[in-house]
Amino acid sequence: MPLNYRPELDTSPLLTDEAVNDYQSQISILRWAVELGRIDIYIDTALLSQHLVHPRRGHLESIYHIYSYLKGHERCTMV
Repeated sequence: MPLNYRPELDTSPLLTDEAVNDYQSQISILRWAVELGRIDIYIDTALLSQHLVHPRRGHLESIYHIYSYLKGHERCTMV
């Protein structure tokens, strides 16, 4: 997530129903990555998981930021 981003204080627009489904799918993928050993994204994933019912645009953008981080740190695993 971007530095100093607080998901609970996000006031960006709510996502549409289709985008909510995409958000939930992306969170599931990130949780799976954490289970496979990417504990470096555990806290960010947990914080964003709290907003599965009514996610906002900023939450989805934070997921994209996590994917960008993962792409730049491919070999950072515990196993």
